[in-house]
Amino acid sequence: MLKPIDATTGIIAWFARNHVASNLLMISIILLGTYGLLSIRTETMPNVVFDQVIVQVPYLDAAPEEVEEGVVVKVEEAIRDVEGVKEVRGTASEGMGTVTAELLDSYDVNVAMDDIKVAVDGISTFPGETKKPIYSRFRFRRGVITVQVWGAIEEATLKAVADQLRDDIVALPEVSSAEVWGGRDYEITVEIDEHTLRQYGLTLDGVAQVIRTWSLDLPGGSIKAEGGDIRSRTKGQAYRGDEFANIILLIRPDGTRLRLSDVAIIKDAFVETRSHAYFNGKPSLGIAVFANDTDNEIDVAEAVKAFVDERAQLLPAGIEITSWADNTYHLNGRIDMLVSNMIMGAILVFVILWLFLDVKVAGWVIFGIPISFLGAFMLLPLSGIDVSINIMSLFGFILVLGILVDDAIVVAEAVHTETQEKGWSLDNIIIATKRVATPVTFGVLTTVMAFLPMLFVTGPVQAMAGSIGWVVILCLLFSLIESKLMLPSHLGITTPVKHASGGITRADSRLQQFLKNHYRPLLEKAIEYRYLTIAIFLTLLILSFGAVGGGYVRYVFFPEMGGDYINADVELNEGVDEDRAFEIVAHMSQTLDDVNESLRAKRPKAPKS
Repeated sequence: MLKPIDATTGIIAWFARNHVASNLLMISIILLGTYGLLSIRTETMPNVVFDQVIVQVPYLDAAPEEVEEGVVVKVEEAIRDVEGVKEVRGTASEGMGTVTAELLDSYDVNVAMDDIKVAVDGISTFPGETKKPIYSRFRFRRGVITVQVWGAIEEATLKAVADQLRDDIVALPEVSSAEVWGGRDYEITVEIDEHTLRQYGLTLDGVAQVIRTWSLDLPGGSIKAEGGDIRSRTKGQAYRGDEFANIILLIRPDGTRLRLSDVAIIKDAFVETRSHAYFNGKPSLGIAVFANDTDNEIDVAEAVKAFVDERAQLLPAGIEITSWADNTYHLNGRIDMLVSNMIMGAILVFVILWLFLDVKVAGWVIFGIPISFLGAFMLLPLSGIDVSINIMSLFGFILVLGILVDDAIVVAEAVHTETQEKGWSLDNIIIATKRVATPVTFGVLTTVMAFLPMLFVTGPVQAMAGSIGWVVILCLLFSLIESKLMLPSHLGITTPVKHASGGITRADSRLQQFLKNHYRPLLEKAIEYRYLTIAIFLTLLILSFGAVGGGYVRYVFFPEMGGDYINADVELNEGVDEDRAFEIVAHMSQTLDDVNESLRAKRPKAPKS
């Protein structure tokens, strides 16, 4: 015999009888959750943090073998025993040695960087041609969108336009970082004939030293005056070809001056390289727009697209710009999926509960979904990690959406059963809620425990695992709070339609017949032949693992995500003629254009208005 349940004591009874307290709790969650939702930033992927310190040592004009022997090996040996360093990796390339020190999990990066600087600066056997080491911390840059500038114009004009557009984009309030890519760097070359040097009694080293001396910004100290200190500075750094041309190499006894342009050919152009970029078959440059840790990527993308639409009308003839590679495409898709799934799921749950329970009960049960989401948004900033609205956290919301109202449905069904037998009253509502409180609570907590280990993941994937874990756990806990502390109070002030009319729906009647005539006999047979039941489920479990192990169900870390563009990479063998490379690129471009045209032809045409 079941022990009688007291409907007057306990936290469930207190909240059910104190409607003001229940409503204040609900309103607080709504207000604070809405504030959290509006203040949290959106980004495509969580902020991945790599605990790495990078040491770069320039070794001018040195071959990779020389860089490895003279720089990389020495840096590796110096920092290998630094406290906090877990692994050391070195890379030698022409003119540059790079050593990456991976740190132990949760070790202070700033402390490790200071120790590494002390160790490397203590190396006294670097070759004389090396420059001062460069220390940096690896930071993951999140690309948001790309602006492409293209046109059949001179390279210098195209680069000047791209640089100006880049400055204008960075000036937007929503954008903090952007850079031009795909073009060649500026380079000034000075070519001097050996016969000319001998004619004027000059040497190549001497001319180089004069250029370094004259092309220099030099501080001149300060002059004390009555109005304050006056700082002096000599501005002589040359940046353009004409400025280098006016550098004076020597002054003759008669006062005439020999300038660099008198003995040298000065070319103000670009670095010689075989790298070229084309867009829609024309020379182009890209402007990659990045987001920092505080930027809202959707706002950044929208601001850049609006800028492109406006500026496209003002550019000179022959130059065009467009935006593409919008990474927020996937983020917006996940947000749309979450909203549509939430609406569809809420409608289906509402219809089912309406048919089998009551329309008002169904409404209060569905109300638990936004309460749980807002509760999660309220506490996400306090989770201890940098949680944002991103693909991973949205995956957590979508994952938990289907189980959010499970505990509320169990409570509502228990209340429905109790009140059908004993009448609709607040005491019966409290008794029904208490009767299922323990199993429902432990049902939620077991799911919470399944996701709890994700909160203790360390390393670069900490933000990804934490985004999912915190979202699922907080949503489940707030669904438990809503179903135990708010739902009974709301049902207590509600008079269900069925109880008011004393009727029962045809769907409810047929459900009861199905349970009595089919489900209950099947359940009894399953219990009677329990070993057969266990064998069937074990067989299905083995088949499930076999489907994955046999390759019938693919296993990937991330699902394939379609976008609005296609990347095609082709690696050419070293020594391929440049003209041949252009032919291959042109063929690829034409092929992609043909594919795009065929896909566009298959798309359904918009109806005429």
